Amino acid sequence: MFANNEKISLRQLRKVLILDWIGKLFLLLPILLQPLNGREKMGALVLGILAAVVYGAVVGSVAVKINGTFTGYVRERMGKLAAGTVGILFFLYLLLNMVYLAQAVGELCRVFLLPESRPVVSGFMYLLAGLAAAGGSVQKRVRAAECLFPTVTLLLILMLAAASGSVETGHFLEISEYRPGDVFQRSSCVFAAFAGMGVVLYLVPHVNTGKTRGMTGAIRGAVLITGGFLLAVFAVMTGAFGSTDLNRLEWPVPVLMSNVNLPGEFLQRWDVVFLAVLLMALLMASGTGIHYMSRVLGELFPKVEEEGLKKYSAGIAAVVLLISGNYQTMEKLFVRWALCAVMPFLAAFPILLWVMERVKRGWIGKEEKESE
Repeated sequence: MFANNEKISLRQLRKVLILDWIGKLFLLLPILLQPLNGREKMGALVLGILAAVVYGAVVGSVAVKINGTFTGYVRERMGKLAAGTVGILFFLYLLLNMVYLAQAVGELCRVFLLPESRPVVSGFMYLLAGLAAAGGSVQKRVRAAECLFPTVTLLLILMLAAASGSVETGHFLEISEYRPGDVFQRSSCVFAAFAGMGVVLYLVPHVNTGKTRGMTGAIRGAVLITGGFLLAVFAVMTGAFGSTDLNRLEWPVPVLMSNVNLPGEFLQRWDVVFLAVLLMALLMASGTGIHYMSRVLGELFPKVEEEGLKKYSAGIAAVVLLISGNYQTMEKLFVRWALCAVMPFLAAFPILLWVMERVKRGWIGKEEKESE
């Protein structure tokens, strides 16, 4: 029997974050880095991941200062208007993120699994699965993620190792220009894709945060492990396709897996095996996303019960999915509004709180010295 104290460990939080990121970033980052050549892609990834590691330390430092809810903490520091504004912005980002993932799942199923299916139907099924995964206690969801984590990561490593057999070393020797300005610009897109980690501040009541170093280490560990997977995948894709052909592919990661040739008839559809693993990670991300949305709404509207808020969150996402058009349209909306418009404000907010805590600590230390 497991104890059910509605608390999760930092190790469990790290695994949840990795599963949240890995599926989405495999699909999103090739789009964000599409204009760059192979060397520039790797440079942008490294810079973006390093920025995310530093930002993770800031988020972890703020998390351990929260006693109670994140909304209550912001209200105490900055007032009701700021708390309500950041809550609305986080909900908007999470909503666009959920609809983007639903559209991506629908399009993936149409392209690689069920050519005659309608993507919107698969997207609705994805949201329903997310609603089911979001049900129950926090610990049950985290234990499910903890059970899936070794399976997903081990299979990804094995499949990546198999795909590396299609690498041609000549692609790495291609001479291409290196544009530092473009690399820096696209590295900000990589950082923005990670910067949604600030939403973990709403999970603080359920996390045994411990010391600052522990919380910071959990977030940074998740960024580094996910970043390691991304660097390996992009290196293999560059070696397998070359920079020019890689930029022409809409779904480069699934296509990479489809090029793997192994003995046995079943394993000839390696892309389907990869999609099964990818969908497992995306399923956990959908459950976590709906839970995040209900947590944000719950702190904005504390009188509404949690299970009802989960249904409302999934319902709102379903309506937006219905009116958002196809995957290509939703992709542009997500990049333009979630990453470029909303995310800069959300990323700046924990930094502002961190600065306020540092200033407060400085004033308290100064007052203590004067009193002595």
